Amino acid sequence: MTAARSRRPARAAAATACVPVVLALLLAGCGGGAADDPASRAVPPTPSETATPEISRVPPNSPSPTGSDPGQRGMFTTATGVVDAIGDGCVYVLVDGTAERWALRGQVPAVSEGDRVEVSGAPDDTPYEECPDGLPFLVDEVSEAD
Repeated sequence: MTAARSRRPARAAAATACVPVVLALLLAGCGGGAADDPASRAVPPTPSETATPEISRVPPNSPSPTGSDPGQRGMFTTATGVVDAIGDGCVYVLVDGTAERWALRGQVPAVSEGDRVEVSGAPDDTPYEECPDGLPFLVDEVSEAD
């Protein structure tokens, strides 16, 4: 019986020593061979696939500094319309094809009511308390429309 007892601790020690080896082999197998498979590798997109049109937008909650570049305030646009009203330093334009009335902000050349104009610039997200009867529009250029 002494010989049987002396074999048990040796077997237990051998089994205990094998556990880390078996675990290491199992974990190595869990890494998967997918990384070695060229079809499973992700290919980074080329610049032409990720290119997007350049449209400057201001996040809705961020204030715009007065007098900054119109492209930094909203989507830059050009539209034609009719000068609807002028008064108290305000120039209002009814935009063709829309129900919008813009309150022009910035350097506006001398215009008269009824003039057809082409206006380039961007919507302005800051309040325009001096001209409350239209949507604030930061002017880049105003010219006579054909």
